[in-house]
Amino acid sequence: MDFRQPKEPLYEDSTAAATAACGFIEIAKAVDELEKDLYLGAAVKLLRTLDESRSDWTENPDCILTHGSAAYHNNNRHTAIIYGDYYFIEAVFKLKGGAMVIW
Repeated sequence: MDFRQPKEPLYEDSTAAATAACGFIEIAKAVDELEKDLYLGAAVKLLRTLDESRSDWTENPDCILTHGSAAYHNNNRHTAIIYGDYYFIEAVFKLKGGAMVIW
């Protein structure tokens, strides 16, 4: 994937997008300054897209992210997956400069 494309990247699988965003933040810590913004920008785009089109912030659901894909070929593939929420929240914490320690 070319992160320099003007379009925002959109993953069909929200869990994959959250995991990728978290990974991009980690990669940004390891690359030189010229590439750092490229990876952070990609992470922010993914998180914004998830927030705007794949999140349910109402009181009733058991999840934040919708449209996770546990098994792509399964008819019920668009579902909530707990680790999608985990990586989504972890990525936000990392962008804010904190660490997420839950165990």
